Amino acid sequence: MKFYDKVTNRPFYDSYINYSNIAAKLLRQALKPEPRAEAMKRADTHIRVTKWVDGKPIRDSTY
Repeated sequence: MKFYDKVTNRPFYDSYINYSNIAAKLLRQALKPEPRAEAMKRADTHIRVTKWVDGKPIRDSTY
């Protein structure tokens, strides 16, 4: 069964990254409550972006 994007008409799992993200989300949903809580903590991601000018970092931002 394929799920298609309404805009591009491409399968949602057209890349390995998308496929693995969908599989991980479904697996976390299938877990019992205690393991699910632990898995949901690991699902959070944090990104740090540093702007560089002339080879030096200007600003650190966490999103």
